[in-house]
Amino acid sequence: MFEQKALKALQVKKQQWEKDLAAHGRSVPSFRKHVATASEITISPLYTPADLADFSYEEELGFPGEYPFTRGITPSMYRGRPWTVRQNLGLGSASELNKRFHELLANGVNYFPIAFDLPTQIGYDSDHPMAYGEVGRVGVAIDSLADMEILFAGIPLDKVVTALMISAPAPIIMAMYLVLAEKQGVPWDKLQGIIQNDILREYVARGNYIYPPEHSLRLVIDLIAFCAEQVPEWHPLSVSGYHIRESGANAVQELAFTLANAITYIVAAQQAGLQVDAFARKIIFHFSSHAYFFEEVAKLRAARRLWAKIIKSRFGAQNPEAQMMKLHVETAGSTLTENFPDLNAIRVAYQALAAVLAGAQSLQTTPRDSMSPLPNVQAELVARYTQELLAHETGIMDTIDPLGGSYYVESLTNEIEKKAVELIAKIEELGGMVSSIENGFIQQEIERSSYECQRIIESKRLLVIGRNIHLEKQQPPRYLPEINPLFAEQQLTALKVLKKERDQKKVAAALLELRRAARNPENIMPAILEAVRAYATVGEICGILKEVYGEYRCPGGSMTDEGERPVNTEQEIRVLIAKAGLDGHDRGAKVVANALREAGMTVFYTGLHQSPEEIVRLALEKKVHVVGISTLCGAHMQVLPSIPLLLREKGAENVLVIAGGVIPEKDIPHLKSVGIANIFLPGTNTHEIVSYIREKVASTAGQGSCCD
Repeated sequence: MFEQKALKALQVKKQQWEKDLAAHGRSVPSFRKHVATASEITISPLYTPADLADFSYEEELGFPGEYPFTRGITPSMYRGRPWTVRQNLGLGSASELNKRFHELLANGVNYFPIAFDLPTQIGYDSDHPMAYGEVGRVGVAIDSLADMEILFAGIPLDKVVTALMISAPAPIIMAMYLVLAEKQGVPWDKLQGIIQNDILREYVARGNYIYPPEHSLRLVIDLIAFCAEQVPEWHPLSVSGYHIRESGANAVQELAFTLANAITYIVAAQQAGLQVDAFARKIIFHFSSHAYFFEEVAKLRAARRLWAKIIKSRFGAQNPEAQMMKLHVETAGSTLTENFPDLNAIRVAYQALAAVLAGAQSLQTTPRDSMSPLPNVQAELVARYTQELLAHETGIMDTIDPLGGSYYVESLTNEIEKKAVELIAKIEELGGMVSSIENGFIQQEIERSSYECQRIIESKRLLVIGRNIHLEKQQPPRYLPEINPLFAEQQLTALKVLKKERDQKKVAAALLELRRAARNPENIMPAILEAVRAYATVGEICGILKEVYGEYRCPGGSMTDEGERPVNTEQEIRVLIAKAGLDGHDRGAKVVANALREAGMTVFYTGLHQSPEEIVRLALEKKVHVVGISTLCGAHMQVLPSIPLLLREKGAENVLVIAGGVIPEKDIPHLKSVGIANIFLPGTNTHEIVSYIREKVASTAGQGSCCD
């Protein structure tokens, strides 16, 4: 790209400049000699053409719309059309969300991304004991086709684009949508939309899995194959790095693990007889835009280039549409702080800017109070308008890939790609993504990065306003909007009526056929469609599949090495860290567990999706002094109180019960009154938790653990 003679001369000048910089740095106390990203990429103080000495414009950049698509997937990019504004919908009842759909349609909006509640996502009906307190909490509750009919009443499915944000029960929810189209008289080839269907990330990030990985992968491919033939305009797979990043992965891990998941899906689809050029063009990718601005821009550019290389060289894709990575980007909710929530809007704007500079096709901006279970309407509006401001008031759409050619950005893009390739190779050495999930490699890598991030913040190597500086200016407590308390009762009543009035013989016959299909190597979608037509519920269909495939359980157990002893403590402190209910976000729980372990305590982890009874049983079995419960999805008032009650019933009232997570301040007095000794909100320093536990356990010394 540059003449060698000029590069040599430049290198000599740079070496002299670096000596001058070093001398200057010695006179500046605040000079940072070494700087690195969270992905452990060293950042030079200055980049020059010498850093791109072997750089080939055509091979590494090319032109927008041309391989390897580093600069964008279409020739015109935002000069032709802006990115799509995408904000999730959902919460509560199907009828309430249907009203919102009609409001959006009346205002010219025909894109409906739908979030589902946790029982639906994990395959439970609303009347299952594990669904208590969770119905309609973080998305819409869908038990059967009847709910889907209410959700889309009066909405012409051939006139809208629908995004179904669900993975484990994806074939069931997709079947409901298809049967609904039948009822409307809409041909399936006229349907447009996306279904997430990315089950592998659930095992390492969100925890919303049902079956073991091998069988879950079969369901993913069955849905892809069915859509390729029957619903050709539908996108049957959205591979998500966003949730991997939110679980604590760094930028390189997010990219590598996401592409490793995609590779696994491609291999499985090819083994099922699908042609890569036909189905790969319908894959969507979902990435995070995090806080480290230039690393995020470089990561997304590297993602496009690396995917194009993989799909072309490894899988032989010749169709340019199959080589293009369609990017949906979401700003990082985990970077937001509870203190100074108005500053979160600024964080989100910067992250959105990075996504757009990197060439995203669609963008979701996180509301400034998204660390709350239920962001308010005003925050949602500001998040949406942030994108419109960016598009219309900044001139950012006037030229394509404006950071392309930057010595820094191109060098960082190259380095991220290189490290991602190395990590993907490591996964391949371990037998691929499924094996790496089953042996815990991926989870351990994310956990390590997450804890290191926490240590960096707590040591103030990274300053975060509202987390480790400017803590004195607290915002007044925010009172969150409440879900209609009658909704869960109404949902249960409707479900009871449905189960009573439907044709039971049709349901039984359809479920029998589903069991047969699940046991055989045929596409399972036709059998699921018949079960849905008979008004079998999500829980009933998943129940049959659990009987055939089994149920996956997140490994729990000790987080303290065998033979390890506590340090700097007069007695062994035994702690059980628990995830109560269906919430699968365990980043905070594992960070706290690692901090307690590092402080010398013996720590046990329950794994995900635990009932209060299971948590208490484990507390008794492990003879713990402390039970720490993590909850992030708004069901704390229903789930937490029963744990100290059950402990008292078992004669273990001496056990200290604490909780942490996203809990409104107005709920804390009640929770303390029923036996939760203390509650640690997001942003709490782990040293504070360690000190609190030591003090409380010491004050009750001699009273014993729960089983002494």
